[in-house]
Amino acid sequence: MSGPGHPNWIDWELQKKIAKSDPIYRNRLVNMLVNRIHYLIRSSNLLFLLRFLQCSVLISERG
Repeated sequence: MSGPGHPNWIDWELQKKIAKSDPIYRNRLVNMLVNRIHYLIRSSNLLFLLRFLQCSVLISERG
């Protein structure tokens, strides 16, 4: 959820203003976003692998 009702809304607005004026801070925000995307990709890949292994084990148990 985002918007004025969200508790971090003011912080996000402040971060956007700082990012426009400070290239180093903007790079930090970009790096943080990229790191989160990589984490999500790794997490989804791990879940896929676990599901695949679980299905493989179930199939091998059935014979």
